[in-house]
Amino acid sequence: MSDNLAQTIKLVFGSEGSYVNHPKDPGGATKYGITAVTLGAWRKLGRKAMPPEVAALQLPEATRILDVQYAQPLRYAELPAGLDYALFDYAVNSGPVKAAKDLQACLGITVDGHIGLLTIQAVQRVNDRKALVRKLCARRLGFMRHLPTWLTFGRGWTNRVNHVQATALAMIK
Repeated sequence: MSDNLAQTIKLVFGSEGSYVNHPKDPGGATKYGITAVTLGAWRKLGRKAMPPEVAALQLPEATRILDVQYAQPLRYAELPAGLDYALFDYAVNSGPVKAAKDLQACLGITVDGHIGLLTIQAVQRVNDRKALVRKLCARRLGFMRHLPTWLTFGRGWTNRVNHVQATALAMIK
């Protein structure tokens, strides 16, 4: 794992916090950004993980899940600094397909939710990466504003996206 990915995962862990099981969160029991459904699938349980199983999740396993389930499908290592973090955080929060689709929409290319060679090439052609990060974060907040749980979680989500954007912009050289 690259140093940059390790740092990004630490940032996501900071945003996600430890174990939570808010009754209005459709993700249910979550720890380090890993939901009960994701953990159950990762461990091949044939069911979602039970809240005590989620609560017992340890950092090394959570790190591996975030790498394999999120970073690798996003082709994280091929993304420029700043955009990598903004896209990764979005993926952990809303799923890699949703994050990829919004990146592709920002780039004005075919939206299929799969980051392949054409998406990577489109990213490489972007001259103003700060503008791309701002646009991606704006799309992310726009999506969140339409979720039925916005009234409950909107303030926290807004703070998170604003923090992600500021941190991502500072990473761009």
